[in-house]
Amino acid sequence: MAWTPAQQAAIDQREANILVSAAAGSGKTAVLTERVMKRIIGSEQEVPIEIDRFLIVTFTSAAAGEMKERILQKLSDYMNGLQENLNEENLKKIDYIERQMALVPQASISTIHSFCLKTIRAYFNRLDIDPNIKVGTQAELDVMKSELLDELLEECLEDGASDFMALAEVYGDVQGLDSLKNLILDVSTFSKSTPFPEVWLHNQVSRLKTVYTSLNEMPWSESIRTHLLSQLQDVRIIYDKAIALCEKPNGPELYLEAIHSDLVEIKDIHQEMSLEELIRRIKNTHFIALSRKKQECDVALKERVKAYRDLGKEVIKGLQDDLAFIEDPLLMAQLPRLGDLMATLVKLIETFEERYQLEKQNAGVVDYNDLEHFCLQLLVEPIFNEAGELVEVSYTDVAKELSSFYKEIYIDEYQDSNTVQETLLKAVAEANKEEGPTRFMVGDMKQSIYRFRLANPLIFAEKYGSWEKHQVTSSTKGNNVCIDLSQNFRSRDNILQGVNDLFQQVMSVRVGELEYDEYAELKVGNHYEEGNPESLAEGALSEAIEVHILETKEPENTEETGLEDLKNVECEAMLVANLVDQLLKGEGNPTHIFDKALGAYRKVEAKDIVILLRATKEKAGIFENALMQKGIGAYADIGGNFFDALEIQTMMSLLKIIDNPLQDIPLITVLRSPIVGVSLDELVYIRKAAETGCFYEALLKYLKTCQDNPLLNRFMSMLNNYRNMSSELSLEELLARLYVETGYYRYVAMLPTGAKKKANLELFKKYAEAYENNQNGKLFGFIQYLDQLAQTPDGLAEAKLVGENENLVQIMSIHKSKGLEFSVVFLCDTGKRFNNNDMMKPVLLHNELGLAPDYLDTSKYVKYPTIPKMAIKNQILSENISEEMRVLYVALTRAKEKLFVTGTLSDVQDAAYKWSLYASREETAILPLGVKRGGSYLNWIGLSLYAHSDLEDLRLLTHEAPPYLFEGRGKWQLRVWSKEELGNLQTSREQGIEEKRDLLEEWDTEKIYGPYKEIIFNRLNGEYTHEEAVLLPTKVSVSEIKRDAMGQLIDDEVYEVNLYPVEEEVPVPSFIKGQEELKGAKRGTLIHSVFEHLDFLKFIEVAAIEEELMHLVNSHQLSAEVLEVVSSKRLAEMANSEVVKKMRRAQYVEKEKAFIYLANAKLVNEAYPEGEEILIQGVIDSFYIDEEGITLIDYKTDYVDKEQKELSIQRIKEKYIKQLELYSLALSDITKLTVAHKYIYLYNVNEWIHL
Repeated sequence: MAWTPAQQAAIDQREANILVSAAAGSGKTAVLTERVMKRIIGSEQEVPIEIDRFLIVTFTSAAAGEMKERILQKLSDYMNGLQENLNEENLKKIDYIERQMALVPQASISTIHSFCLKTIRAYFNRLDIDPNIKVGTQAELDVMKSELLDELLEECLEDGASDFMALAEVYGDVQGLDSLKNLILDVSTFSKSTPFPEVWLHNQVSRLKTVYTSLNEMPWSESIRTHLLSQLQDVRIIYDKAIALCEKPNGPELYLEAIHSDLVEIKDIHQEMSLEELIRRIKNTHFIALSRKKQECDVALKERVKAYRDLGKEVIKGLQDDLAFIEDPLLMAQLPRLGDLMATLVKLIETFEERYQLEKQNAGVVDYNDLEHFCLQLLVEPIFNEAGELVEVSYTDVAKELSSFYKEIYIDEYQDSNTVQETLLKAVAEANKEEGPTRFMVGDMKQSIYRFRLANPLIFAEKYGSWEKHQVTSSTKGNNVCIDLSQNFRSRDNILQGVNDLFQQVMSVRVGELEYDEYAELKVGNHYEEGNPESLAEGALSEAIEVHILETKEPENTEETGLEDLKNVECEAMLVANLVDQLLKGEGNPTHIFDKALGAYRKVEAKDIVILLRATKEKAGIFENALMQKGIGAYADIGGNFFDALEIQTMMSLLKIIDNPLQDIPLITVLRSPIVGVSLDELVYIRKAAETGCFYEALLKYLKTCQDNPLLNRFMSMLNNYRNMSSELSLEELLARLYVETGYYRYVAMLPTGAKKKANLELFKKYAEAYENNQNGKLFGFIQYLDQLAQTPDGLAEAKLVGENENLVQIMSIHKSKGLEFSVVFLCDTGKRFNNNDMMKPVLLHNELGLAPDYLDTSKYVKYPTIPKMAIKNQILSENISEEMRVLYVALTRAKEKLFVTGTLSDVQDAAYKWSLYASREETAILPLGVKRGGSYLNWIGLSLYAHSDLEDLRLLTHEAPPYLFEGRGKWQLRVWSKEELGNLQTSREQGIEEKRDLLEEWDTEKIYGPYKEIIFNRLNGEYTHEEAVLLPTKVSVSEIKRDAMGQLIDDEVYEVNLYPVEEEVPVPSFIKGQEELKGAKRGTLIHSVFEHLDFLKFIEVAAIEEELMHLVNSHQLSAEVLEVVSSKRLAEMANSEVVKKMRRAQYVEKEKAFIYLANAKLVNEAYPEGEEILIQGVIDSFYIDEEGITLIDYKTDYVDKEQKELSIQRIKEKYIKQLELYSLALSDITKLTVAHKYIYLYNVNEWIHL
């Protein structure tokens, strides 16, 4: 591969920390991989570095996996080259490369959290934690936090402390303390994005408690001053435009008096002006009326001057409203009271965190924040001054050890790092000062879109702004070097130039936190010359970026469009569906795209197209339906709520009544579901059988009086059967039986969305299995867990079915598209206003500016803004707008060949006029105030296109010729659609459907089939001669065969079901009876693990066995619960039994022996066809070989009824005979020896059963 000069510099630069600013599609992963490869191989000038001496941090696990694959492939290719010329030197190199390939799986190529976990496990003794910690699922942790907070707040309410009650009064609400609960979670989570959360929280409280005598003393004053200055400077520019228009020959010069009057206070503001002075000038600004004298002037100029003046007035009056209370002594005096409230909040957070940590410790789990902060404890130690303020950090011995070990640190997606992650990696890099590893950081400030996850893009920005820029024409010798990779190898030239056109005008340090200069500009790297594009017809390849705007105002004096009742987004979705339909029919542009895998051009297919939305909730489904109505396959990656799926609600209801049938809603849900199918009329009759009491009692009474009801009798029999089984079966086994035996799984499979419903049910089974493994819980606990989970904000996501290669239009959020690329991109719903709902929260949070609560006068229940709230609100709004700018950049740079932008506007002419106010200028950049006030992607695009030299039609809407035309290099096409035009398209579609319907209704079968009717029907109705073999599995486990045998035994039994209530054992609450006894599958698993790990040939005495069990537990080979379950005395008796004594004397002994055996299918199931074979997989507990042959042993923990012992043992024999026969057959065939004996050891009665 030929590298660009900038890429080559990034690969070759040494002895420096390197920041690579890699634009979209610039090949950053390839560069990073090549650099690592070169460092591994080394050269005559460089000593090779073994791969485990690199620390490579990626943003996702998938990226880490891809990185490992790329490195392995490069190493393999390099070794293949060496093998072509074998000599002594190359043989040594091959040996070295083979060692590196073997090290790749264990190399430190992972996410930051995986690195933290690895470090914690390596130095767990320094933290006094269990090295076997695991990361809990988000759902599990959410439930845990919710329960702990409910408990904590309830305790505080009962205690009734005055400080808590004051906090609850201010931050609670009439519906309860949920808002306070959310506040605790928000502040706690946010604080963990700082290296020392407790220090940060106490510092913010201290800031609020300090008594300030003036605004300038406050830590928020500079932020407010900067905001006011920037607003006033922009307003002054707007007024200058108004003055220039007034002074034109036909301008409204009589307006000059009012305009100059407005400017009296703000015309000479400057950067050094104090906050108090700025506030005074803003407050002293007054507006006089524009002159009403008649004047001969251009009406358009007059209206534009009024518009500019109104805009300036609006901004200044907004500032005056914000500043109305800023100098109020009462508000300044209330800051310490707010500090007291925040101190109480922090105390609650600390109590919550203590309990949360303890709960996680008991559950053996951690969260991602724990990983970062535990690792931070290992690497750095904070140093405080006498006042308790954090001064600096020192690096620990662990940090120095890691710093000595690693030679280079690579950080991918560096723009999305947070302060904690930066501190961690900086510690590894700098702990040994000059001797430590250098850092190679790759990212793109323009693609930093994870501030909502508490990423801090300013970490990247600070380095980018201060480090020495690499120059291609000269060498760079500094210790800190910045290299720009701006050449894009993804997109066509027109897309890149169009993106440059847009962001040169709207992105700046003030809006986007980055200047879009020559370094940031995208440069074409892929000219799409492969595949013989010249042979295609004209218009086959992508030409322009298309912008489609749907004007939503209803047309006047026209017929109904049929769209009156539709929302704007539904109309836009219909428009997009029509555009996609045209593309797929070859009627749009482009008709062909380049397929890299084929190395040639082909027609556009659905899988080439993606629809990107800023927010997919509710809207993605609308676009999906619009496409499907057009007959276009689509998939919306929206991750619906798992608990909203009907099949999950039905199964949860069934589980609830199996646990406790005295629940009306779950019972009626199951009765009405396809599992039972009771009609609404019959439900009424059941209810009338007993109008009081629960529905289950009414059902029993109804069946007593109306016994001839096979449907309900069968249901009751089934319910009682499952209630009996639920205590013995695992949750996963219970659900598996419910799916099959109720027929519900087969039923959902036949529905239009059956594949997804089946996947959801399978996912439900996995959640049940995971719960049972992690929580050691049974049915009642699982139901409670699900109910709590359903109440958490995130809940669980539905199953996903669509693979990458399916021919469907994908619909996804812009955030999910990051890192992906698509031939054709539709950026839709661009008219949507930016979401600033976070500004409405009672306490705002900022990494540097701290906590910003509102002030609530509880005597009058009036809420006032505070000085910190004003500062932080303005800062967050500014940062949010910058983030939206970068999100737009990410969306536009996903396109490889064609880009469509769609959106809705109420009135396009009105919007164009507003764009013109800012877009009419005398330089490339649009006034930041206009960009900040844009409020949507479509307005930003409209602002940039208004002055574009190619879009004269847009300017004609405003009848204004701007003084400056932007000579854009990208080609844009703008089309405005009316609802009438869209309605006509829809009418044409409906007429086409009607014509097809008429054709089908008048279908002449005799004419269509002709003489081939019988042949066609015979072929369509043909039966496959080997139909039985179709359902034959290729492989089964012995456990599955055992379960089938158990099912047959159950089917052979005759159950006598009592339909009426009987006295049941009253369950004893856990707080009375103490810890629940381990039982069922969990208990059996624990006992079996003892047989697996304990060497009972060696340890035969009780004391020796107890000592060995303790050793196995301490070395984490056995769970500590084993000690509560097993009897050492019984194990000693088993170890001294005749069977084990013979084993001790045997020539050969095996334990836990896995096997795979190809057997005749008839041996597994008589129903399987003749002549077929099937793979059997299993694990034999133990066997030994002596002079008699093979003795096979299987350990069982089944319950044996001592009152009917013989019958019970007989049933166990019948239950497992098939399993042991298969073991015996496999062993004898594999070893070519005879199986002389087969034993089952029954642990519960300490008996050997000879089969």
